[in-house]
Amino acid sequence: KAPSPYTGDYEWPSNLYTEMSDMARLSFLVYDFAYVVDACRDAKKDGKEFVGLDVDFEANKSVTKAGVADAALSRSFTPGEIKKLIEDNISILQKYDSTFKGKSLDGIYKSLDEMQGRADASGIDRSLVLEEFDDFYQTRECVYGVTRDSSNKRITIVFRGTENKLAFGSNWRSNA
Repeated sequence: KAPSPYTGDYEWPSNLYTEMSDMARLSFLVYDFAYVVDACRDAKKDGKEFVGLDVDFEANKSVTKAGVADAALSRSFTPGEIKKLIEDNISILQKYDSTFKGKSLDGIYKSLDEMQGRADASGIDRSLVLEEFDDFYQTRECVYGVTRDSSNKRITIVFRGTENKLAFGSNWRSNA
């Protein structure tokens, strides 16, 4: 029998539900960040300043580390930093996307707070971050985010399908 590559102090989740719910939270983190980026572009198009994030307003531009010249964007985002982006721009976000209102906003904040709390409790600096995000050609191709969870020793890649009417059916079938 070959030795396990998973030796050391890693503690496996006690059940599949825990494992899957952790990754689902990370998926929502990427989706929420995508909504923030979209609202930032819309605001910039309308001549409004979005605090803490500056992206090209064209939907075919990327917000990846490699694709952004602005040093402020050439970094990763913790759940707490994403929450701060939302808080600092809540009036703009609510204008452009209903996701950032009422119970939906409460759920976003609760999820971000839980993720940041667990990351802080790990004792590892910036243990949970959105490392990469790409929405290049988002009207024709998928959007993806890559998260790093150092305390759980996990890299998660999250895909969102394209947002166009032609791909709606195929996205739905592949996500089902």
